[in-house]
Amino acid sequence: MSRGTNVWVRLNPPNTFYSIDTPRELLRVVEGLLTDNVLFVVLFTKRKWSGTTLVTRGERPAQEAGESARLISWSGKHDRRLRATPGGRSPARR
Repeated sequence: MSRGTNVWVRLNPPNTFYSIDTPRELLRVVEGLLTDNVLFVVLFTKRKWSGTTLVTRGERPAQEAGESARLISWSGKHDRRLRATPGGRSPARR
């Protein structure tokens, strides 16, 4: 897609990046971000970055036990923080 290098979507806040695999995925992710239908999720364990993923608006991100999350939208209207979960949830995460 980019002549042997990786393509990433990235916002300004630290650790808000996401690897893109195909041109179709790039269009889908950028459109979702610009319309606030897709949010970045930055995960932290004991205040240290532990991962980044994307979720659709209204979807709760997968969090491991003790992991907190910061949801970041393009417009800022849907930004929020989710406290660490004591028991944790661990659905598959990219």
